[in-house]
Amino acid sequence: MAGLIGRIAALLLLPGLTLASDIPLESASATQDVAQVARDAINSGIAATGKFEFVVRNTGRDGRQLYLNSEADYRSPSCLTIVVRRGLWSKVGALVGGDAEDFVGQRIRVTGKVAREKVYFLDQTDERTRPYYHQAHLKLGSADDIELLAGD
Repeated sequence: MAGLIGRIAALLLLPGLTLASDIPLESASATQDVAQVARDAINSGIAATGKFEFVVRNTGRDGRQLYLNSEADYRSPSCLTIVVRRGLWSKVGALVGGDAEDFVGQRIRVTGKVAREKVYFLDQTDERTRPYYHQAHLKLGSADDIELLAGD
C-alpha cells in the first residue's frame, strides 16, 4: 500500500524542492514540499521526519559545521538547511568528489528530522546579540543519511 501511495504522490509532486515520495505517512504528507516543511518548522515548531530531496542552492561553513541550503538565501523562511558536523565533512564531500561548495547545483536526498533552530546574530566579538531568528535545520546523523541523485 505504501508503495502505491508513494508512486501516486510522486506524480503529484511539484518540480524543484520536493519531499521525497517514500516518507512514512505518519511523518509527513507525501505531497508536501521542502519549502512548506521549512516554513512549518520555523513558524509553528512542527518537526517532520522523513526523506527530503532538493537541489542545493547555497553552502556555508563555520569552524564546526557545514551547511547545505535549499535556497540561495539561507535566511529565507522557505530554506531547509542540512547541518553537517565537522567529523562528517570529508565523507560527505567525497560524494561530489571534493569540497562542500561542489554541492551547489546538485540534487540530494537526505534522511532525518527537520526542526526549528534558533539562530543568533553575532556582534564584532562573536558574542550573541539579543535579536535572533529561526531556521529549519536537519542535522545529519551519518554520512549514510545523504545521497547524491542524478541531476535535473
